Amino acid sequence: MTVNYYEWCSHSSCENRALLFQSFRESTLLEAVAHVLGEAATDDILNAWTEAYGFLADLFIEVEEGIYRENEQLAGGWRGTREFKVVNKVKESDLITSFYFEPVDGLPVADYQPGQYIGIYLHPEQSEHRCIRQYSLSDAPNGKSYRISVKREGEGETQGMISHYLHDHVQVGDVVELCPPSGDFYLNHRTDVPVVLMSGGVGQTPMLSMLNSLTSKKTGQPIIFVHGAINSKVHAFDQHVRDIAEENDNIEQVLFYDEPTGDCSAHHYAGRTDLELIREKIDLPGAHYYFCGPLGYMSMVKASLQGWGVTEDRLHYEVFGPHKNL
Repeated sequence: MTVNYYEWCSHSSCENRALLFQSFRESTLLEAVAHVLGEAATDDILNAWTEAYGFLADLFIEVEEGIYRENEQLAGGWRGTREFKVVNKVKESDLITSFYFEPVDGLPVADYQPGQYIGIYLHPEQSEHRCIRQYSLSDAPNGKSYRISVKREGEGETQGMISHYLHDHVQVGDVVELCPPSGDFYLNHRTDVPVVLMSGGVGQTPMLSMLNSLTSKKTGQPIIFVHGAINSKVHAFDQHVRDIAEENDNIEQVLFYDEPTGDCSAHHYAGRTDLELIREKIDLPGAHYYFCGPLGYMSMVKASLQGWGVTEDRLHYEVFGPHKNL
């Protein structure tokens, strides 16, 4: 079994997972080992497994403590959770709503790398437990507040409990607990190469953080923002990105609508995102590619870029949901 601890930490909550890991090691894991080995699971073998995983748990605790300490020592940083007030709530499309948070204590907040996320703790009435979710920060860092933009997931039996709770119950003035920004998917601040930002659906949230950050720095490098949505009803931030593109000669927006309606007019292509149609725009020498969205979208993007000969070091991506290799 291979455990990538750094990956695990980057998608973890602010509670101490290492203690949970120890509990897992001391019970479930040893039971599983004993079950698989059967009569071969002697006391010596089980003791060896206990010792090995005890060492691994101690290593996890040490590294995780380093992460907590680093977050705490940042300007505006903190350890664990911190109370934030919802200061604004904006409906961006039929499915996506943005939430703006400012710290209750009125002190500065930690900056972050464009593309990172925060963890939010909520306790819906229908849940026995406090729940945590991670959402990408969807704006450039400003040292004062954070913004997340959340898609209402599913309906009926398939609805996402937390996304619906945020949309329907969390209001301006409410106080929530947030963890410090984290994550290993973020913008490389090189200014000497083209940047291509590609997203599907709500996968555009980290791309918006990157775009807004690049725009504020006025780097002048070519920036192509490629986005795919079902249609204009569910497409958030269209006007915002269009305004940025119109105001900056080095920035261009390209839109694909899977199922455009008669009211749609802003898109450039009808149908699912097809990078071959825009290869001339985005297959640029030395360009770095950032992409995020559903697994199928991500696999398509990566396969297309690799087919063009784009090297792995210029591909940067994150799949929303449990980590998967593309």
